[in-house]
Amino acid sequence: MNKLSIVNGSTSLGERLRRLRQVMGWSQNEVARKCGWHNNGQARISYYERGRSPSLADVEMLAQVFNVTAQSLLFGGDAQGKVQIRRLPVVAWEQLRMRQPTDKKIRKSGKVKEYLSVPSDPRYGPTVYALRVNDNKHAPAIARGDMLIVDPARLPRVGQYIVAGLNTKAAKKPALCRWNEKSQGDERLVIYGTVISKITNY
Repeated sequence: MNKLSIVNGSTSLGERLRRLRQVMGWSQNEVARKCGWHNNGQARISYYERGRSPSLADVEMLAQVFNVTAQSLLFGGDAQGKVQIRRLPVVAWEQLRMRQPTDKKIRKSGKVKEYLSVPSDPRYGPTVYALRVNDNKHAPAIARGDMLIVDPARLPRVGQYIVAGLNTKAAKKPALCRWNEKSQGDERLVIYGTVISKITNY
């Protein structure tokens, strides 16, 4: 995990956006998707990086995506502070049944094909991993293409989404479902993690 100083107060808002994006390793299209801007989103980011002034609502959305304050994005300087980058292993659904997929175990397996770079978040413990959604069974709350941040060490609360399977020979592959009161007494249930965050249409 690296601590990266982003930009100083002498740069423009557009330059701060560009440098933040480069530090994260994201394309303009990726930033637009994370903001939920699906129509001409890439052009929107490009305009802002080249000097066009965004609306306050867009500044707040960009600040949320980059995990910085809107004030630091607008004015830079000391208010901007520093951002920590975390690379989460993207786990395939097939890997879930082979092991409890923790960051350390997945890295050691040598089977990581993709990493997700995200701003460090105090909610993200050492065992957190990412999981890509492949269907629309839980749309519109969670849809195909969304990237889920999953914590196998987090105990679920009623109503939260979990990744789980059944500990039986005839069990299908792990799936996404909601935790409820009946789930608590099901000894066949194997929980592979609690969904703690989502990146839309990654």
